[in-house]
Amino acid sequence: MPWKENKTVDLQPQLIQDYNEGESIAGLAEISSVLRKTIYKWLERHDAGPVSVTVMTQSGTSAVVNTTASLYGPAFFLWPGSQVVATRQDCSYAVAAGTFAGVTKVPAKPGDVLILWATGFGPTNPLAPDGVEVSGTQTYSTSTPPIVMIDNIPATVYGAALASGSVGLYQIAIQVPTTLANGN
Repeated sequence: MPWKENKTVDLQPQLIQDYNEGESIAGLAEISSVLRKTIYKWLERHDAGPVSVTVMTQSGTSAVVNTTASLYGPAFFLWPGSQVVATRQDCSYAVAAGTFAGVTKVPAKPGDVLILWATGFGPTNPLAPDGVEVSGTQTYSTSTPPIVMIDNIPATVYGAALASGSVGLYQIAIQVPTTLANGN
């Protein structure tokens, strides 16, 4: 029988998801051979509340910053002029003319399909591992589909998922409502 070896941390997303679906910690520990203490720590990290954050890179480690964790804290990244960062499927920028000199850009127009770039859209299905770049071999869609409004008109949302090769970066694919006027 072929044997698949897993690192304990690789089991984290599935164990948290199983716990949220009603599995007991004792049952999870038994079937996974992960210590109960470890499972409790993983679950604590997913609860809202005060947390201490340290960023580590090749250049060094940041000072500790205390903040409040939340499952959801959606925010779109912005271009200059408070324009939501949006690209087209061909990766061209959907941004007002004159925003960036020397860069191909075309303002969004009704009916365009755009990718909006964001953070804080919450848990994914399957649950993405903490603090690790997600690969392109698995899609990590948001557990709760977002609703996107443009000038108080709902946009068609085709999907929302973590961007491969990144940590916590979401792509939200939308279609600009056809009832809107040309804009930027």
